[in-house]
Parts: sequence; C-alpha cells; structure tokens
Amino acid sequence: MQYFPSVYVLLSTVIIAGLQSWHDLAFLYLGTYSSWLYLRYLQHQPETSLKGDRSEDFKFSSFFPDALSGPIDAIAGVVSDVFRLRHEPDAETKPLLPVTQNLLGSNAADSSRRRERGAKALQERLEMKKIAEAPVVESAAATAASVLPMSSNGPQSP
Repeated sequence: MQYFPSVYVLLSTVIIAGLQSWHDLAFLYLGTYSSWLYLRYLQHQPETSLKGDRSEDFKFSSFFPDALSGPIDAIAGVVSDVFRLRHEPDAETKPLLPVTQNLLGSNAADSSRRRERGAKALQERLEMKKIAEAPVVESAAATAASVLPMSSNGPQSP
C-alpha cells in the first residue's frame, strides 16, 4: 500500500503509452504532483489547526521505492526552493525565544536588585504625588474658610 501512488502512475503511464495519447501523460503527472502539493502544504487540518501534512512519511519521495528516493528528493528539493514551498512555522513548536533565555537578568541577585530599585522608585513617586497634592488641600481649606464666615456656633446663614 505504501507504493500505491507510484504503481498507479507507472501503470497509467504504460496505458497512456500503449494508447499513444501523449497529451494525457502531462495531465497525469501534473495532476498527481498538484494533488500531492495540495495535501502536503494547503489542506486544512481541523484537529491541529495547521495547514498540510508535515510528517516525514508524506514527503514526495516516500511514495516511491527506496532506490528512487535519492534522485526524487533532489528534484523535489529544487522544485520546493524555486516555488518557495515551506510550511509556516507554528507558534506551538517554535517559541520566539528559547525557554532557557532570561531577558531581564542572569540570576536571582539581579532580579532582587531590580525589584528593590523598582520599589524605591515607586515609593519616591508616591511621595512626590503626596507633596504635590498637599498644598492644594491646604489652599482649598483656606479658601473655604475665607468664603464662609465662621462664628462660634458654626457657619452663619445669610
């Protein structure tokens, strides 16, 4: 069953040659190759949400006997380079950065030092904000006191 596609193409070639219908030979080869291209690179796989069959068992040379796989791989490599036939990298198999690489530092001492500096900077910003808001609160209280005359019993009504 593994070599069924190549046996089919070989038998079809013999039949076409026997009938001397040479124009059908091009359709046979192009149809076979374009069908494989669709299945290999374009068919949507709903269970993996990827396109095509990326397995080594589905490369083009796997449909032919082992003796022919070397030359077929060479020809298929040239064709894939010419037409830029490559699978899109998927995010699940290739992360953007290796897991072992640490962007923020190389050890725990650097991490704790950065946390301390961040906490100190945050504390300074909060103090600056309190200082900036304090005169506004005091001036608002002073303005309110000057607008409303106060008596010993509280604000007077007009």
